[in-house]
Amino acid sequence: MKKLTALLLALALCVSLSVPALAAGTSFSDVPAGHWAYNAIHAAAGKGIISGYSDGTFRPTRPLTNAQFAVMLARAFFPEESEALRIQTESKPWYWANLQALYNHRILAGTALDAVSKWHSAAAQDISRYD
Repeated sequence: MKKLTALLLALALCVSLSVPALAAGTSFSDVPAGHWAYNAIHAAAGKGIISGYSDGTFRPTRPLTNAQFAVMLARAFFPEESEALRIQTESKPWYWANLQALYNHRILAGTALDAVSKWHSAAAQDISRYD
């Protein structure tokens, strides 16, 4: 009886640990299991910090834009606020709500995105080392 209980507990533990990975359900066609950042990319995807592109790719070799980096920051640190703002700013570009959340917390001060008036022009630019 003790062996059966131990086996069931071990099985339950294994299932509970694999649920987050299965729930994420994210796989990127251009990030194979042998990729050096595979675990980090899938962990971030599982937490909702990244989502990749609509074609199922992640494009890990492409430069990161100001908007992409800002969206990751907002999703990591202000997910509820970003989601609430997304609902309010549906007519704005895809990154707008996340930038607004960071702007509200003064995270963008001193960066290429430090003023709302710069968001359209600076969002698509590759992020600099300074930013």
